[in-house]
Amino acid sequence: MIKPKRRSGLRVLLGTIFYTFKKYYYWYFSRVNFAKKIKKEYFPIKIFSHKTIMLRKLKDVDMCMQRNKVVNLKIAIGLLNGLVVEPGQTFSFWRQVKKPTKHKGYLRGMILKNGNFLSGTGGGLCQL
Repeated sequence: MIKPKRRSGLRVLLGTIFYTFKKYYYWYFSRVNFAKKIKKEYFPIKIFSHKTIMLRKLKDVDMCMQRNKVVNLKIAIGLLNGLVVEPGQTFSFWRQVKKPTKHKGYLRGMILKNGNFLSGTGGGLCQL
């Protein structure tokens, strides 16, 4: 397995700023038609269904982070539930959910960074 490259703190900060700006520029100034419309009524036909275990004991991971992950997933699902992607539209998870913050109700959950487990706001959204 290839180990991740180590970067200086300044390099990480500048990279974060650059790629955040690039992402927002693309979202708001490109000609891509992103899905935005939410319909609250349910559709009569289910095309796909999936279930996964939400709480499971992981080595060296506090169960509190697993419970927080469930809260984070519920918040994000609430923002995606009913989103209609019409022909010619593009679905963007992060454009719809936006940055997970404490102010929005997200809790500290497990995140992966440089091959390690850490605690971070919005952790667990990767499962969605």
